Amino acid sequence: MRVKISLPDVYEPAEDSFLMVRAAIAEVRKSDYVLEIGTGSGIVSMCLMDRAKVVATDINPHAVKSARLNGVEVIRTDMFGGIGGKFDLIIFNPPYLPASEDEKADGWIGCAVINI
Repeated sequence: MRVKISLPDVYEPAEDSFLMVRAAIAEVRKSDYVLEIGTGSGIVSMCLMDRAKVVATDINPHAVKSARLNGVEVIRTDMFGGIGGKFDLIIFNPPYLPASEDEKADGWIGCAVINI
């Protein structure tokens, strides 16, 4: 699956995104209520929407807009702040991409990388 809409300042789906999609599909059940933290473009949630009830979060307003434009129910918040209820599956692909000082990402895209 491909994201339909991609906006600047949003992490583009890459190998790690598709690895997360495959892992989530292997775990999710039809009756599950799923929370995806840090949805970015919404690719993982998009791939699960026909398999379970999914809600996503992201702190990046551009990611929230992108995910919504891609049909994902998304809430702008930091991690799971303000989110209540029980979830059967919680998915999070945390920022882990190292960036040196000269590669440091400014703006909202910086939320998707770890500056070392």
